Amino acid sequence: MSLSVRQPLATWTGELIFTQEAGQVMPSRLRFVLEPCAAHTPKAYQHAIGLQSLLFYDRDGFLSLGNLKVADRYHDDDKACPGTISPLEVLPDGRYAFEVTLLSKEVEEAFAEGVQVRLKKNPKIMLGRDQFFCHFPEYLEQLSFDDLWDGAISATELQLLFFTPTTNHLSTARPQPKKYSPLPDPWRYFRSWHQSWYTAEPRKNQESFLAESRLQIIVNNYVEIVDFQGRTEPLSFLFRLKREPPTLPAAGFLGQVTFQILQGAVTEQEKRCLATLARYADFCGTGIGKALGLGQTKLAWAGTSGQKRPGGCRENWETLAARFGFLSRGKVPQARRQQSLSFVTGECTPGVTP
Repeated sequence: MSLSVRQPLATWTGELIFTQEAGQVMPSRLRFVLEPCAAHTPKAYQHAIGLQSLLFYDRDGFLSLGNLKVADRYHDDDKACPGTISPLEVLPDGRYAFEVTLLSKEVEEAFAEGVQVRLKKNPKIMLGRDQFFCHFPEYLEQLSFDDLWDGAISATELQLLFFTPTTNHLSTARPQPKKYSPLPDPWRYFRSWHQSWYTAEPRKNQESFLAESRLQIIVNNYVEIVDFQGRTEPLSFLFRLKREPPTLPAAGFLGQVTFQILQGAVTEQEKRCLATLARYADFCGTGIGKALGLGQTKLAWAGTSGQKRPGGCRENWETLAARFGFLSRGKVPQARRQQSLSFVTGECTPGVTP
């Protein structure tokens, strides 16, 4: 299955965010454009905290203005995320853009109402010390969970691109500090998508989908990484956003990973469930910090082991990552490479590429 490039569906005029019947649309993807009110060039993650607060958590933010109870519930639950927010992207005309995904019916409805209230009242927003004129969002993509399921196949290979730094929690006993891993890990990736799916999907007890216990057995025993390209990216920019740097991850993974589902005790229905979760990753992202611009994910290809995998994937993930300032570093000198984590060559020596 080859996924086509997304094309904008419509421009939201501020009256309605949905084009289908209420309750039938989720998840969805929006694109906001910001015009700076003064000459300045913010970096991709400079306003990550401000965007997260404005969109999801502030009392006068979009989600709170639409439905305060929904916003408070997500604010108090550190395991649930209403959606994802991309880093800022500089457009050729000097404006800035970022994408937002919304994962559930209640979030979409509250967000739509809040955007109308906020931007009709005052389209100017403050992010830090910078002021922007915020346009009503462009409407990029909209699917239902049935669409995700119906469009999936019982694939045996899944190729995914991670184009902003991606990292996951490691289980640690309290009160020890949180630990993180930037290494591609099938179980942590699939569990991240599965938890997001069951948070947003209203039919939580549907028999056709995988329980987490069965998912863990399948992924740990029958899913392996057969190909990867990429590198780790230091997350030093996050240390300037948070007040408690020791609790933050040091690095995230940028690149492409191909998972293969081994032949065995995995049914065709279960393979289709895995492919559905991989498609859903386009919307829910991967790992931690998804509302801060981390873990942006794209399913590049799903197919069977007999099919030829498409080439040029490194160029694809690097092109996507370059939109947010993560430029190719070229070759790492051999003396430094021994102390790095180089996914391009397959080396797994602990450390972070400088």
